[in-house]
Amino acid sequence: DRKAVAATQNMAIQTISWTPSPEKAFLTRKILNQMKERGMEPSIYTYNSVLNACAHPPPTTNSNAIDDDKKKEIFRVAMDIYKELRQHQFINPDTTTYGYLLRCCSALLPPTSKRDAVVRSLFENCCREGRVGKFVLTELMEVSSSSEFITSLLGADPYNSAGSSAVSGGDVKIPKHWSRNVRDRGQMLR
Repeated sequence: DRKAVAATQNMAIQTISWTPSPEKAFLTRKILNQMKERGMEPSIYTYNSVLNACAHPPPTTNSNAIDDDKKKEIFRVAMDIYKELRQHQFINPDTTTYGYLLRCCSALLPPTSKRDAVVRSLFENCCREGRVGKFVLTELMEVSSSSEFITSLLGADPYNSAGSSAVSGGDVKIPKHWSRNVRDRGQMLR
């Protein structure tokens, strides 16, 4: 039964994505490719599980730590998944996709103007597609190089008068059309 095989492969991808293996991004991508080769249609859940594997590389203190070249390869996997989703006929990136992509930027790219440019591009696409939810805003705050950079993206200062992030309290005000396609109630902004 194709559905049972697809479900099993989805579970394998999800399980691998949470292991400390330095190869998990490549292993999950390989399973995704095998699914497609066998004529199975991966879901957004499948794609996001591969992105999750990319977004959580082993800690640098771990004996499985990865070097900068490996981080670049993993980031390439994440961007390939994103490109594939953007070109897919039936599946579109969702809030979780963009959250994991921003986390990939934080975990895999050094804090440079190049990273800021990638973050800006991803966030602008996310806004245009109406996919900005809590996860996206939380990851945006993590990856941003400065409060000025965040302000340039959001059009307002994301910090409250006490100096803490207004995102965690759900107090960031964004244009409604930025989140018009957010379906998960837990991701919706007030």
